[in-house]
Amino acid sequence: ESVVFHGGMVAMIDINQDVATEILEKLNSDHLPPRAFFIKADVRNYEWLEDAYKKAKDHLDGLNVVINNAGIQDEQRYKDVIDINVLGVIHGTYIGLELMSKLKGGHGGVIINTSSAAALVYGDVPACFPSYAASKAAIFSFTKNVIKVKDFEAHGIRMNLVCPGAIHTALTDRLRDYPQTQVPMKAVVDLDKEIAQSQQLRDFFLKNNLFGNTHDLAEVFYRIISDCRVKNGEAILYTHGEESKVVKLVPMIEKYLGGEEFNEPQEWKL
Repeated sequence: ESVVFHGGMVAMIDINQDVATEILEKLNSDHLPPRAFFIKADVRNYEWLEDAYKKAKDHLDGLNVVINNAGIQDEQRYKDVIDINVLGVIHGTYIGLELMSKLKGGHGGVIINTSSAAALVYGDVPACFPSYAASKAAIFSFTKNVIKVKDFEAHGIRMNLVCPGAIHTALTDRLRDYPQTQVPMKAVVDLDKEIAQSQQLRDFFLKNNLFGNTHDLAEVFYRIISDCRVKNGEAILYTHGEESKVVKLVPMIEKYLGGEEFNEPQEWKL
């Protein structure tokens, strides 16, 4: 939405064509010719996804930005959670590197992988979403390690992470509509207790206006794409409360390895 608003063109790649059609109608309603289009693909399938990326590159006459954002949250389908959330991001990252790398004839660009605040915290969140949290932690670790590859900068590509806090989307609505999908398998937990805890969490966030919204989050992505001050490898934490803010996280691996000096995270105001 933000990219289109600022004059860019967008290719949406997803398996759910019905939802994509609704989004496209909204994005293109005020823009002629249309600035957004849809390509169907399953992020779990490398060849299918690669073909979709190539079609997008041809249609857009180049590829400058890749955002790996596909994800689900369903503890009853934990294998799908890992396959979609983790493999999808790995596939998208490697395909993006291949098509955008200056070493492969591309023009460089930006790759943004969507992790989550759930990857950074534990103990303060309910004992639900374990597979989802694990998948987002894997994305965080994968991205931070990809940029450590020797001569990565020669590709002309900057990679960043976005770690949103709680965002009010269809995923959070599932806490209300399908609460059983948000907790581990019945054999290892008190299902009724976990469902009640999940629903209480959602109600608490709604009552206290703690859910972020997708519009502000879209602006965070656009800021990362367009702001030259954002450095390769930086992770951006988006939180929502009384005042929306974005915190640029210091690369923690550098702190522990005794690398660059550890400074306080820098905040942006939305």
